[in-house]
Amino acid sequence: MDYLILIAVVLAGGITALFVQKHRKWLPLLISFSGAYLFAIIVFHLLPEIYGHAALAEGFSPKKAGLFLLAGLVFQLILEYFSHGIEHAHSQEENTAATLTVGAVLGLFLHAFSEGLPVHQLHSHAYLYGILVHKFPIALVLTSFLIHSGIKTRYVWLVLILFSLMTPLGTFVGENLEILRRNHVYVSAFAAGILTHISTVIIFESDMQHRLPLKKMAVILAGFLLAYFTA
Repeated sequence: MDYLILIAVVLAGGITALFVQKHRKWLPLLISFSGAYLFAIIVFHLLPEIYGHAALAEGFSPKKAGLFLLAGLVFQLILEYFSHGIEHAHSQEENTAATLTVGAVLGLFLHAFSEGLPVHQLHSHAYLYGILVHKFPIALVLTSFLIHSGIKTRYVWLVLILFSLMTPLGTFVGENLEILRRNHVYVSAFAAGILTHISTVIIFESDMQHRLPLKKMAVILAGFLLAYFTA
């Protein structure tokens, strides 16, 4: 069921972009909310599970977990050389033709695959909820980029469908590959590093005066609270 939900939320974001063109005003707020919710999931659930439940396991090294967390963050920085930040939906639609290259799409796919690895290795579903909230605006922005690039609709759907499969594929690999299953704590730490970078970039992006608009601040707080009370 989780696999189908992960696919469905991406397709829902793509369909929204295809049929609801007037989404520019509310999209930044949706992105801010998703970043805040995802970051709160990391703080409230993912990191405590890595350093709490996992600490009871024989041979667990907190320092090694921290190393994998930093590795995930650096990995995401490297990916963004190719994806140009589509993961946090900051690229502008008018720059689509210049930025949405094959490398950008592959970088985005690799990001999606990596964040799926720990989904079935964690005790709670909170991480899955965070990924779902994160996925919808990315799919919406990616589809908008593809539409504005002028490519045929069938290719838009092809890229969207392939993208929708990446996170479930990562989940399947993380669940069934022995070396990843045996080291799931460190895989989770790696994913936490990736998503910490993504979510904090979204949250702390400000205007030229380095001030957060009140609406953005409000949706960020809403994301924190929702993650605390529901996940």
